[in-house]
Amino acid sequence: MVVVFWFFMTGFVDFGSTFSIVKCSDLLPGQYTCNEAVIDRLTQQPVDCEKSTGLAEIKCFVAPNISCIGMSNDDGRGVFFKNTTCLWTNGYSYGTALTLSIFGGIFGLDRFYLGYVALGALKMWSLGGLGLWYLIDVILLVNNVSTSSCLRTSINSVLPPSL
Repeated sequence: MVVVFWFFMTGFVDFGSTFSIVKCSDLLPGQYTCNEAVIDRLTQQPVDCEKSTGLAEIKCFVAPNISCIGMSNDDGRGVFFKNTTCLWTNGYSYGTALTLSIFGGIFGLDRFYLGYVALGALKMWSLGGLGLWYLIDVILLVNNVSTSSCLRTSINSVLPPSL
């Protein structure tokens, strides 16, 4: 009994080594911090974002007294690289398209904004398809059922609820 107590007190028995070490990608959010990715002003994506994989690597630092598989040491801190997803957009804003559709849709302003000049001109000359085309566009945009492929990849600051 005294011998077992002596092993515990002197540190010969290390309970930390008996636990399995997890991969760095499986750490919980409070166990690491990550640097902010450098954003490209043109694409609004991380600079090193790969379009083929849709992922970008960001540098993350492990919290003190935590170790994981795949960690390297950088200035005494545990470092690993984590993949973050890229949200490829086309630069069109959902809010702007919705506002233009509500207030200027009868004149085709939403279609001009999305780059559909011919449809915008047709919608303008027909006064929004005598109001029917205008009404259908507004209903579809509000319900996030976009008729335009441009809005399927638009910049959504707050996504509207899907029905």
